[in-house]
Amino acid sequence: IHSRNVILLGESTIGIFDGTLAQQRGFLLTGDEKFVAKFIADKENLLKATQKLVDMTTDSEVQNEKALKLKEIAQNYGDYLEYRKEQFAGTLGKNIKGSEQKDLFETGIQKVEDLHDEFFRVAGNLLDEENRLLQERMNSEAEKRVQYNNNFISSLIGACVFIILTNSVIFNMQRRHLSENERLQKIEDRYRVAVKATNDGIFDWNVENKEIFLSSQIFGMCGYDKANYEGSLLGLTLYLKGK
Repeated sequence: IHSRNVILLGESTIGIFDGTLAQQRGFLLTGDEKFVAKFIADKENLLKATQKLVDMTTDSEVQNEKALKLKEIAQNYGDYLEYRKEQFAGTLGKNIKGSEQKDLFETGIQKVEDLHDEFFRVAGNLLDEENRLLQERMNSEAEKRVQYNNNFISSLIGACVFIILTNSVIFNMQRRHLSENERLQKIEDRYRVAVKATNDGIFDWNVENKEIFLSSQIFGMCGYDKANYEGSLLGLTLYLKGK
């Protein structure tokens, strides 16, 4: 955006520059004061535009030097056109008296052309350099976008792979856990079938959690129904004493 604004202002400045010369020539040819007002306005606008170019190019030493040169040329150009306006107003349509006056007029034409050509040369160099900087910045931004897109895609792929691997690990753990539970359940079922088939009273004491397992045959041997009791060993004692 910055480079585009500099380019637009530079092109606008060239138009204002030509406008000052057109207004001065109109006044010299006709002596009409309406050209004077337009000339003064164009001259002020030209100096403001070149100063703005100076302010906008402080980020580049090379471009800032060109802008300062444009401002200097614009100042000299405007001053000299002002001088010619005062010296030769309304004389282009008439004969200029005296060879010295004529030589001065013709010399002035060449000086105006020289200032005009110098301004266009420096302005052209400034615009060419700013266009180059603009292209360079656009290429840099394009590379950054490509790099960002590549990084984003890589990150997305990495995240997908991580999620897939994580889910795979969790699924395998759950499957192993379910398989282990199924295995233990089968062992317990077989154990119960074996206990029931023996018709012997069997107990199992878990020392760590202090729990006891009593087979239904023990209850039967003692004349009680296991279906009527569930609880701890202490509860069983109290239960049996109550019976």
